Formats: sequence, C-alpha cells, structure tokens
Amino acid sequence: MKAKMLCLALLALAACSPAPAPPAPVETAPAAIDLAALEGRIIARGAAPDWRLEADPEIGVILTTHGHEDTTSALFAAPQRFGERGAQLISGDIVLTLDDAPCTLAGASYPYTATVKAGEADDVLSGCAFVRWDAQLMALLPAIDSCLSEVTEETPLRISYAATQSDGRVLVRVRNENGGYDCRVTPGVGDPMPDIGPSDPALLIGGDGAAIFVRAPGENPGGQCYEAPEVRAADGALLGWMDDPEGC
Repeated sequence: MKAKMLCLALLALAACSPAPAPPAPVETAPAAIDLAALEGRIIARGAAPDWRLEADPEIGVILTTHGHEDTTSALFAAPQRFGERGAQLISGDIVLTLDDAPCTLAGASYPYTATVKAGEADDVLSGCAFVRWDAQLMALLPAIDSCLSEVTEETPLRISYAATQSDGRVLVRVRNENGGYDCRVTPGVGDPMPDIGPSDPALLIGGDGAAIFVRAPGENPGGQCYEAPEVRAADGALLGWMDDPEGC
C-alpha cells in the first residue's frame, strides 16, 4: 500500500513539474565563398562607367575602364578570406572584393557581387563577377560528351558554357550558326537521356561565351586566323581546343 501511495505521489509531482524548455535554435553562419572555387580566371565587370577586370595567375590582373581607354595592370595575388563570407584579391594598387551574393547585370545572373578600387582613386567600381566555367572543364567533360552525342550536325560545335545548376543538373550550351542548344544532364551512374532543346535566348547567364571549347576530334578551329590552344588529358590525349571568344 505504501509503495502504491509513493508511486501516486511521484506521478502527481511529475504532472505539476514544468516541461523542459526546447533547445535554443542553432544559428546558421552566412555562406562563405569557397576559395578553391576562385582558382580559375576571375572576371568582374560593371557599368556606369563600363569596366572589366580579369585576374589569372598566367596573365596577372588587368583592369580596364571607360571603354578600354584606361588600363591598370598588376601581378596576380591569390584571393584571401575577407570578412565572414567574402574574398579579397589585392594585387599592386588594385583591390577586388567579392561577396557570395547573386548579382544581376544587363539582365544576366552572376554568382558574386564585386567592388574594385584602384590606386588613390576615391571612386569604388561596383558590379558582378564570375569564374570562367572552363576552370572545371575536366569534371564537366562527361556531361559535354553526353550532350554532343545527341547532336547530329557535322559543323564544328562550340561549347560556350557548362556548369552545375541549383537543381543538381549540368547545363551545357552548344553553339552553332543557328543559335544552338541548351542541354541539361543529370550526373551519376545510369544517367537518363539528356534534356536538350533549342537555346533559350531569354536565359542570360553571366560567363556564357567567356570561354569557348571545341571538342576533338576535328581540325584546329582557329583555321588561318590563329592556332587555338590545345586541351589535353593527363595521358596526352587530345581532348579539344579553347577557341577565341573574339574570333579573328
């Protein structure tokens, strides 16, 4: 009987006790730029005034403003972490600051916002930035080949853009004289057929056309104008060529 009364007392005490407080929500830190993603050629641009910056270990840093009337150059310096979510490249008198926030310029979408300050100038140039898509060319090659397998044209086909999108699929833009195709591929084993159709002119992507890849086999796309640089695999096999976006 005493045991039973003790149990009832304990149950009553538990019923009267306040419920434990829920755990405090965990604050998620702001997204930060992946410095490894900036290893390719960085291109930033803006308007009013028009300006463009290219940063690459091979060519250095080149800033042009006012319709290429003014040019400032410096040796390349690797980007460093800046603040909680940004990155900064300081090369000589040129300071490029990137923020991991979407940016729109002339209707095209870019992954980074950018500001540039050069020398003693008080003005800070504002715009958008991206990394040339061909920095990931080797990883994108299976998706590119999958898309090209669906095109029967014999004319040289130029890849003007390829990158993984937010839905996990790889978007590949195949260019020809009639505009070309937009092709989407789901990476992985047992991929479904590529989703391919005419290129959508309303889909403006920052970085589209900044690098042009022509898949081997075939002839050097430079023709009589120039020799397009070759792209080779680690074993020396010819994969294709990087064509000049500006042409002859």
